[in-house]
Amino acid sequence: MSIFLVKRRSLYLLTILGVSLTLFLLPAKIRAQTAIISERDSLYGVAAVGREHAWVVGYWGKILHTANGGKTWELQTSGTDKPLYSVKFIDERQGIITGREGAILRTDDGGKTWIKATSGTKHHLISVAYADRQNIWAVGDFGTILHSPDSGKTWQDRSLKTWPVEQLDKFLRPEENPDLVLNRVYFYDAQQGWIIGEFAHILHTEDGGLTWQPQENFLEEMPTSTYWYDIKFRDLAHGWVAGLAGTTVHTEDGGQSWRKVPSHTIQNLFSIGLGKEDFAFGSVGTALKYSDDPENSWHNIKDIESINWFRGTAFSSDREVGWVVGGSGTIFKTGDGGQTWQQLFPPKQ
Repeated sequence: MSIFLVKRRSLYLLTILGVSLTLFLLPAKIRAQTAIISERDSLYGVAAVGREHAWVVGYWGKILHTANGGKTWELQTSGTDKPLYSVKFIDERQGIITGREGAILRTDDGGKTWIKATSGTKHHLISVAYADRQNIWAVGDFGTILHSPDSGKTWQDRSLKTWPVEQLDKFLRPEENPDLVLNRVYFYDAQQGWIIGEFAHILHTEDGGLTWQPQENFLEEMPTSTYWYDIKFRDLAHGWVAGLAGTTVHTEDGGQSWRKVPSHTIQNLFSIGLGKEDFAFGSVGTALKYSDDPENSWHNIKDIESINWFRGTAFSSDREVGWVVGGSGTIFKTGDGGQTWQQLFPPKQ
């Protein structure tokens, strides 16, 4: 055997030994959790119920649940190996998940069992939201919009391709078609909801989704190449939309008008979080907090240092406990509304 092969094998063994020793030196509880959440995980969505319960979903059908504020996590059986993109819970028992190729899972027992629902589509379902306990909405690529009137048991196709031409003409430009990507559906309450996505489109409903109208009065200032990823409202007047290349817009009148706010980043912003303050998270570890200073702009969060992308954000209803999840099994938590953040995974050495 050549000296080169001997050296390479020795280096490999030393590397494995080093990794094993590092894991051995971690506390037993962290070692056990590292087996559940690894750096090979891509985590896309998170849902929070109260201060203690959170669910996280990601690649290979992974569903994680904590019942004690992130101290320990359990792996729930999803019954699929498809990537899961979005998760929402309306209470500690009833939840819904959507994912690749039309995957929909629902639970009525806090995730002890997940039941597959028939979505009727093979398009990726990127986002899901409760309007109320019975009415759930999901959106995705190719203009897909689905509605469930019975807590996720059955689904109706409300995709853009099913809309009357005169309705589509109200917001689609001549060069566009109904196959645009829809990245987020969000309901503030049972009646007020929004859908956002490709080509800077924002759709709004005031009647629980019976009708949708465009909110695009900023297009004169916003390039049509703008790509939206997330939307959230603190109340019915004040809301944020975030998207490609650090673009953020803010409304103080329920979306009747929007203004562009400087983010001082060119990184994509995938998620908005509303704790005691307003937050935005995105690629390459981008973590921002909005400051109502003279500049009215976004600033880096000092407590969050990561090279991994962040994709999902959720806060408890009292806005005290918040979660951010992303690439390489990354999970951060705040317990004080976002004033300070703690990295849970990957565990720090």
